[in-house]
Amino acid sequence: MMRYHYGSMGVAEGVIMLVFFVAALALAVLALLQLRKLGGSPFAQILWVLIVLLIPVVGSAACLIVKPGEEKLAPPPPAA
Repeated sequence: MMRYHYGSMGVAEGVIMLVFFVAALALAVLALLQLRKLGGSPFAQILWVLIVLLIPVVGSAACLIVKPGEEKLAPPPPAA
């Protein structure tokens, strides 16, 4: 019977790492799709894409929270 050697990482740890990798990849793809949809200045889009690609989890979460290019609500006019 053949025995497989998984190195220092067991099967369970490998599956957990795979789940985290897929979640991080999905988060980055979601952030990049949102960037494409929202628009904004080309410089800002390029900067956000670099942030998402260089720091995937933190950059993607920041992009999804900040929503760059989305018009913000204007504050109400001052009462007269």
